[in-house]
Amino acid sequence: MRSARFVLSLCERHPHAKLTRQIHQHVSAQWEPNNPKIDDTIRIKFCNLPLSSKVQLQTTLTSPGEKLKFRSSCIFPVTSSGTLDLSTASCAGPSYKGVDPMGIFWSMDPQPGSLTRLYSSGPLHYAMDLYDMEQEKLFSTSLVRNIYDQGTSRRDIRSDGIVGTLFVPDGPGPFPA
Repeated sequence: MRSARFVLSLCERHPHAKLTRQIHQHVSAQWEPNNPKIDDTIRIKFCNLPLSSKVQLQTTLTSPGEKLKFRSSCIFPVTSSGTLDLSTASCAGPSYKGVDPMGIFWSMDPQPGSLTRLYSSGPLHYAMDLYDMEQEKLFSTSLVRNIYDQGTSRRDIRSDGIVGTLFVPDGPGPFPA
């Protein structure tokens, strides 16, 4: 998982106060696997959010060089420890409802002017923006999902009436058909 950053400072400078705590909010995101492929289930977790609140997660898919833009918008509860774990938190809509670690991806809708299909095998770029319920941005991050492993080569085939694309994994083989 990507590492979280959290700073907690304790200060006992005031004689009238037994303990004053100052928490510096450094919202962070973690996900597994670190370099996900399109068919991997991704566990996404946000840390150091406002305690016991609700947040809106807007996820946008874009593909460089193409007119592809999809988006989901989801409202989630934050735990009393300031954590949002998409594998356990229930989404209250509007893109989907219930618990699904991959819901932010499969519930995306095309935006106006966007292509409705992906015509590329290039990486998929996701932007994730977290907002409080007053629409103040709390955090932004990005995630890239690959269609296939980085060592896989792609070959266009056009021979004897056969037209297609062959994806060959890295390594000596043999490879399953």
